[in-house]
Amino acid sequence: MRKPSRSKSASASTRAFRPTPPTPDSPAQLACADFGEWTRIGLFGGAAGGIELSVGTALHLAQVPLRGLALSSLQGAMMTFTGFGLTQPGRVIWVPFISAGLKALSPGGSRLRPMLAICAQGALYGTAVQVVGWNLIGVTLGGALIGAWAATQGILLQYLLLGGELVKAYDAVVLWLAQHWQITAPALPWLVGAWALLHALAGGGVTLTAWRLRAPPKKLRELIERETQRAPVAAVDQASAASRRWRTLRELFRWQFWLPMLLVSAILLSTGRSWETVAWLALRVVVVGVVLLTLVSLLRPARWADKLRRRGWWGPALAFSGAMRRSGRE
Repeated sequence: MRKPSRSKSASASTRAFRPTPPTPDSPAQLACADFGEWTRIGLFGGAAGGIELSVGTALHLAQVPLRGLALSSLQGAMMTFTGFGLTQPGRVIWVPFISAGLKALSPGGSRLRPMLAICAQGALYGTAVQVVGWNLIGVTLGGALIGAWAATQGILLQYLLLGGELVKAYDAVVLWLAQHWQITAPALPWLVGAWALLHALAGGGVTLTAWRLRAPPKKLRELIERETQRAPVAAVDQASAASRRWRTLRELFRWQFWLPMLLVSAILLSTGRSWETVAWLALRVVVVGVVLLTLVSLLRPARWADKLRRRGWWGPALAFSGAMRRSGRE
C-alpha cells in the first residue's frame, strides 16, 4: 500500500493544529485565576450598567421619589456581591467605572450626572474598603458614603454652577418664612447634613444587608442574568464628531438644567437684586456648564480598553472590553 507523502501529512497536521489568532486580551487570559476574577468584574459591571439604563430610565420617567438613593444603593449592593468572588475585593472599584462607561454610551437620556454619580460612588466605596478592609465595617462605611454622595451631589453641582448666590437665595427664603409664616427653617449646612445622614443610613443598611446575604437574591439575580443576555444595541461612540458634540451640548437645552437658575434668579430679584446680577449668574451657569460638558465629551469609553492595555492594566482592560462586547458596543 502506498503511504502518504511526508509533506501532505505535515500539511494536514499544520491545518489541524493551526493556532487561533491572539486577541488583544490574550496576555490577561494566560493568568487563569485573574482571568476568572476580571471576567466576573466585567459581568457585574455590565449588568450594573444595564440596570442603570433600564431600571434607572424607568424610574426617571415615572418620577419616582428618592430614585437616586435607590440606584446608588443598588450600585453598592452590586459591588458587595461582586467582592465575595474576588481574592482582592478592592478590585470592585472597577464595577462602577464599567457601569459609568456603558452609561456614557447610552443612546438617550442625561449622561453627566449619572456618570459623575456612578464614578464618585465607586471611588468612595473602593476607598472605604481599601482603608478599613473587606469586612462588615468597611462595606457598611462604603455604602454610607455612597448614600451621602447621592444626597449631596445635586447640591454640590448646583453650588458649582450658581456659586454663593445659591446660599443667598436660600437665606432669603428662610427669612421670608420667618417673617410671614413664623416658620424657623434650619440653616443650609444643617439641612444638607441631615439629608446626607438619612441617605447614609439607608445606603449603609443596603450594603450591610448585601454583606449578610453574600449573594444576590432571586429577583436581583434574574435581573442580572437578563441584563447580561440582553441583545446588543448600537454604539453611540460610532457617531460622527459633530453628532457627538451636538448630543453633548443638548444637555444645555434641558429644562432641568435651567430650573434651579430661574428659581434662584426670581428669589434674588424679589429681594431687590439688580438684573445685572441675574445676567452675570446666567453667564456663569452657561460657562461652567459648557466646561463640564466639554470635559465629559472628551471621555471616549469605547477606547478605554485600548488605553488600559497600553498601560499594562490587562485585568481592567479585559473586564471592560468583555462588558463592551456583551453589550454590542465593541
